[in-house]
Amino acid sequence: MGAKALSARLIVGSLMIKARINFTDEETVRSISENPYMQFVLGYDGFSPEPPFDASTLTRARNRLPSDVLNNISKRLINGEIKKNSMQKNSPLTGTGRSTPES
Repeated sequence: MGAKALSARLIVGSLMIKARINFTDEETVRSISENPYMQFVLGYDGFSPEPPFDASTLTRARNRLPSDVLNNISKRLINGEIKKNSMQKNSPLTGTGRSTPES
């Protein structure tokens, strides 16, 4: 039996963190193991000081996911967040875009 499969969210998110902060693979893994906010974004249930995986995992993932695929994923996530925020701003529950009651 091999090692447990890692979630796509964890791997793609880790690659995005690495690219955004310009860390080495080792620095990325260490930062994730030290930062509860990063762990939350990556789908952890709670804080864990243990490294999520070996740094070589990121190298293998990069070889399987070309940069254009990662860029496409990033763009889709950003566009989805922009759309979500726009919808929330215009929601009657947020206080903006609310119609006034008729008298």
